[in-house]
Amino acid sequence: MIENTPLGTVIFNVVTPTLTAYLPDRSKATGTGIIIAPGGAFVALAIDLEANSIARLLQDRGIAAFVLKYRIVEKRGEGIPQMDMDTAGRYGIADGIQAIKVVRQHAAEWGVSPDRIGLKKQGTTSDHWIDDFYNWLDAQGLTKPR
Repeated sequence: MIENTPLGTVIFNVVTPTLTAYLPDRSKATGTGIIIAPGGAFVALAIDLEANSIARLLQDRGIAAFVLKYRIVEKRGEGIPQMDMDTAGRYGIADGIQAIKVVRQHAAEWGVSPDRIGLKKQGTTSDHWIDDFYNWLDAQGLTKPR
């Protein structure tokens, strides 16, 4: 982890995913929840700029936000390592799917409607996630967002 970068805190080498809840006051809660997965080219997570600050903003507006710190490629040196994006993203995608399941399981406890949960992947690698999430939604018999 490196703090005080131009992007705020940046996290590297995540091997255990976590989900941090930013729950609004019950009197302001809208019943909507969003999971935020910060970007970082699968080797880092810009956790402050692309997740925590957005989660606090949503929380203040009555939306339950959940910051997903997902598994990423190990960074051993300077720069971005050579990698196949499909391979690099598979753990993060699995962690995103699991996050949706966890939020649905705790929906009543957290004041979220199970059918009003979304996921926002930040960064330029989002397309890899989106296709795989659509495939997962299809396999679950769920409607794709339009």
